[in-house]
Amino acid sequence: MRYSISNLLQAVFKLCVRWWRGSNPKVGVLCDGLTFVMDRASILEVLDKACKDRRQENTLSIVFVDLCGLKAINDFHGHNYGDEYLRQFTQSLILHLRPDSRIGRIGGDEFIIIVELESEKTEKVMDRVQKEISGRFTFSFGVSEYPSDFTDSISNLVSLAEGRMRKSRNGLYSRLSPESIKAAKKFVSGLTKK
Repeated sequence: MRYSISNLLQAVFKLCVRWWRGSNPKVGVLCDGLTFVMDRASILEVLDKACKDRRQENTLSIVFVDLCGLKAINDFHGHNYGDEYLRQFTQSLILHLRPDSRIGRIGGDEFIIIVELESEKTEKVMDRVQKEISGRFTFSFGVSEYPSDFTDSISNLVSLAEGRMRKSRNGLYSRLSPESIKAAKKFVSGLTKK
């Protein structure tokens, strides 16, 4: 059997998730079965609780992330490749983000990340992550901040971050931009060579 760094990292990641699930019995309900991060309901519940627990002087950033290239992979190579693309993207986020960041998949190729930093610092963190994984993945992101962007609900904070992501994507990437297609092709070619 041929082992690669990617296979080894994936095995270690799965063991860590199993250990985490074992020490957190409710996690089976809370985790997205494909990516092993929180599902939509769970990340929104965690965000709501974090905002309620937070004092006014402490800030919290909400990052809305949209992975580019997934549709092209699914359409041209099938959903098995698309699922692997999602898994590896999520693992890359986990490896490159701050340990106290919380990640949830809210559907398809969209994620929410909760970071205990001001939005300006969070944007710098996300820019760094984007650069570090740009050879394999492209993504757009938008950031909102609690309490400064808070109006009347958590869903408005998420919507604001999503709106900022869409605005940034128009300037940087589109769903089928040359950058996202190149990253997706590179990813698929790496899988087919194994």
